[in-house]
Amino acid sequence: MKRVLLYIICLLTVFSAFGQNSRELVGEQRLKAINEITRNTVGIQSLSCQFTQTKQSSLLVDNAEAKGKMSYSRPKSMRWEYITPYSYALVVEGDSLSMTGNGTASTNQKANRMMKEMSSLIIGSINGERLFDERTFSVNIYEETGCYRVKMNPKRKDMQRMFQNITFLFGSDDYTVRSVVLTEKSGDATTINFENLTIKR
Repeated sequence: MKRVLLYIICLLTVFSAFGQNSRELVGEQRLKAINEITRNTVGIQSLSCQFTQTKQSSLLVDNAEAKGKMSYSRPKSMRWEYITPYSYALVVEGDSLSMTGNGTASTNQKANRMMKEMSSLIIGSINGERLFDERTFSVNIYEETGCYRVKMNPKRKDMQRMFQNITFLFGSDDYTVRSVVLTEKSGDATTINFENLTIKR
């Protein structure tokens, strides 16, 4: 269970070295990037994809890899399912969050604050509602070869105890999320790459 919860937490952490040609956007260029990314994410009605999640840790000799699939439908419905190396799923329906695995299920209608925060952040990152939440995060946007990198540094102390930053990578051609990298306070990092996206707007 601890391992599974660690992976769920890792859904929200990001770090990556995304290329040499990086330029931070400011002023009108920053505002234009925000508007384009927001416009293309808030219109998403449903999304499904496969993902590969790689965990890098000083405690691990080799990187830990997991694969699975994810589906989302507006406004607040999401299923994040691990297929290998184990079977486990996180299911969000509105404010209700449940976890299933190995033939068992657990549901908490009044999930604790941090779990609610994490599920809200995952969904908000998909539909664009929390990508530029500058009340909770300080946000830097970088233009790189073929993509935009949105780096979010938590302002709240409870989030700072868990994460250094959360970073999203969007294609500059269609503004679709390509990967998420989570960097924990310890420096350990989890990268989630999305593949075979099917999006309905």
